[in-house]
Parts: sequence; structure tokens; C-alpha cells
Amino acid sequence: MKVLKFSSLALVAGLLVGCNPPAAPPAAATATVNPLKVNVTSDAGIGATQLQDPKTLMVAELAAARRAGPPRKDPFAMKPDEKAYDIEQSGLRLVSTYGPFEPVFTPPEEPDHNPPVIEDQPYRRLAGVVVGDSVLAIIDMGNGTTELIRPGQQIPNSEWKVVSIDQDKAVLRRNGKTLPHEITVRLESPPGGVGGGTGVPGFGGGQSGRNGGMGTAGTGAD
Repeated sequence: MKVLKFSSLALVAGLLVGCNPPAAPPAAATATVNPLKVNVTSDAGIGATQLQDPKTLMVAELAAARRAGPPRKDPFAMKPDEKAYDIEQSGLRLVSTYGPFEPVFTPPEEPDHNPPVIEDQPYRRLAGVVVGDSVLAIIDMGNGTTELIRPGQQIPNSEWKVVSIDQDKAVLRRNGKTLPHEITVRLESPPGGVGGGTGVPGFGGGQSGRNGGMGTAGTGAD
């Protein structure tokens, strides 16, 4: 009895399974893939598509490379037209920032291959000065000669010209490369303080309390 009962239960279970078969797995969804087409249009270069033939694309790339020219040695260097544009824009920026200005270039002076010669000057002195309606002076040139000088006069047998005369001094000037170009001759007594005549007719040997002093004009009377 027990065996029959188990068989009956198994038969009932088999019938139930046969009535409700397991659901079939869902069929995989079939996706439709459309190839992506890229069409770039531009004013420069050659248009290319994603589906272009590789050989045709290579020919187009080579043609574009030939038109662009050889590769740059420096990838960051600008072409001549780019450099000119950059310079122009830099100039406009400077003008807008600092205002217009005129560049002034002062060329450096060329070296003088013949430097001036510095000449040792003899001892010169004024032996007398007369200040009145006109200014006169007696100058001892230091070479044993004396001259009567006036402002603006070229001293005889000398390259010196009298620039000015006052009560204390005379200023002499000369041109050329020999230095000095200007000297000051002061009113002084003879070396050693020895007084004496001036050596110029019409002038006496004047004396004063300080070194030199003003000379006095001789009257020519005995």
C-alpha cells in the first residue's frame, strides 16, 4: 500500500509539471548599428569622410602635406606673415598703452684714435692792467716777451686769443687738439717779488700791497 501511494503522488506531480512548461528565456534583442558618417566641410584642406577608402585617404593626406610645405624645424616658430602680424599688433598695443612716441637713437661716438696731447704751459703772468674807457693788460708770456693785449685780440706769435680781461686776470683760449684749450693768467708780481719795468712803452712798473696788483699807465713825462 505504501508503494502504491508513493507512485500515485509521483504521477500527480508529473502531470502538474506537464501542464505548465517552464517559460523560454527571452530572445536577445538585435540592435541595428548604423555606421557613423562624418563629413567635415572647411574652406581649407580636403574634406574627408569616415568611410573613405584608405588608399584615397592616403593620397589626399599626401596632397595636403605637399600643399602645407615641409615641416618646421621649430614647431613653435612663426611663419613670416605670422611674425609680421605679431609685430604689427605689438606696436599697436604699445601705442594704445603709452601713446605715440618718436624713437630717438643716438649712435655711439666712434673712438678717437688720435687722442689730444696735453702740453705743459710756461709760467705766464699779467704785469699790469688798465681799466677805464677801454681795458688793456700787459702779459708776460713766459718766454721772455711781453705783449700789450685787449679783449678779442689774437696774441702775436701765439695761438692764444684773449677772451676777457678784468682787474685780476685775463682768460686766453685756443682751438685744436692740443690741451688745454683755455687758461687763466693772473695779475702777479715777478717771480721772487722783484719789481721792475714792464718792458712796454707807456707803462710803468706799478706795485700794490698784494701779490701783483694793478699796473699804472705811464704818462710818458719825465
